[in-house]
Amino acid sequence: MIITMPKSEVTLVSWNIVCFNFPSGRYDEIFVGYSVDDRLGRVSSLIEEFNENTGEGKTISGSTYKVIGEPGMLHDDALHVLELRIGKARVENELFLAGSSGLMKFKYPFGNME
Repeated sequence: MIITMPKSEVTLVSWNIVCFNFPSGRYDEIFVGYSVDDRLGRVSSLIEEFNENTGEGKTISGSTYKVIGEPGMLHDDALHVLELRIGKARVENELFLAGSSGLMKFKYPFGNME
């Protein structure tokens, strides 16, 4: 079950940003990570702004995000929420399968994903 969260301040660990490159040329990004505040995997609405130096960002829903630590592999709960949101097969094929179409990717690479 996906729970839509109200506008809030969220602190994420075990995080990354997922980028969407649409054939139309549109480009969007979302935060994905584990919220230390409510101990839930989180997938944000579209990112409106993100300052890599401060680790702070804002989404189009008005929520503010603070990321802690280096980006990398997602917490299992965050990955589960992402799979529920956009489909497990799509996540596996686009984010983790070498040679994917490139419509969706992690902004910050990590480890060997083959």
